[in-house]
Amino acid sequence: MFPLLGSVLALVAVAHATGGTEVAVGPRVYTSVVLVRDGDTTVISVRPADAGSVPGFGGGRRAPEVHVVPDEVFDHLERATAPWMVELEEWDPCDPHWTWEVEPVTSGTYMLSGAAMDQGCALDTSRQVRVDAHELVLPVALQGERELLVHVFARQQRYEVVGRRAVFAPTDLRVRPEVRDDVTSFYAQVFDRIALPGVVVTERAYDGVPNIPPTDLRALGVAPPHDWTVTRLHLRHGPEIRQDLVFRAMPPVAGGGRSPDPDGRMVDGGPRASDVNAFRTRYVSTRAWEGPLDCEAPHRGGWGMPIIATDPDPTSPSRPLEELLIDGFGDVVPREPETLE
Repeated sequence: MFPLLGSVLALVAVAHATGGTEVAVGPRVYTSVVLVRDGDTTVISVRPADAGSVPGFGGGRRAPEVHVVPDEVFDHLERATAPWMVELEEWDPCDPHWTWEVEPVTSGTYMLSGAAMDQGCALDTSRQVRVDAHELVLPVALQGERELLVHVFARQQRYEVVGRRAVFAPTDLRVRPEVRDDVTSFYAQVFDRIALPGVVVTERAYDGVPNIPPTDLRALGVAPPHDWTVTRLHLRHGPEIRQDLVFRAMPPVAGGGRSPDPDGRMVDGGPRASDVNAFRTRYVSTRAWEGPLDCEAPHRGGWGMPIIATDPDPTSPSRPLEELLIDGFGDVVPREPETLE
């Protein structure tokens, strides 16, 4: 469809793994793509899977339309939208002053690890082009066993990939506190369970721009007004992707923001139809009140008091997924869009 752009993305995205940080499930080597869709114009920014330079980006034939994107822009965006964990402590059930609405502390986020992040990607490896087309299409050629992370910015609209099974990441699962020490390894195990061949996992679909510097938004082509929806899509491919990825607009969805019940259990926090996009992948650790109950009618279930997060322990051994999920996957399982009610 876009022959020159296809060759550009092939140069950027066809990469041979040069390494990766070892986690329990092995190294994560990935290509990161950001699509900013405004009308029929799409700004495509790509960070390749390896840290080597990408020679001949566009063959120099369209140099005025090719822009360099600082590598930290991708880092900031990926951290801001990543699956995350919160720890909630129950308020004193006899304290009449507690409220339901307390912002929980973020204990950790899941981060893909690859050569580009770990070794420091040279600025000339992350590139950006602008195209005009009626369809939202990513012309891409990827080889090797690795992962593709795609962020789509669009005006009040989330997206999925046509022709591939779409599922939502399991969210609002109750986990053990030690997950804080290695959220990356924990979610990597979750992703391995659901990222089957041909599956694209929605990890986030949220109205509003992520909490990243305004300079990053400008670098990606995100212009005001900031009535954007950001969709984070994640898939594993191999041995190759040769066909363009075509995206389609989808109805709003919410999930990943429920409060625990009085017993600390998470009840149906999975994806559901909504008037706004408010889906995010979140895992929750709860700590019940263990102090005295010095009142006649204690009010249990006042969750929200943040537990101060400790620094991650890099020496903490990874544990099997079943040992970290308190209630298992329960009734919070990956759900396809057609099943939303």
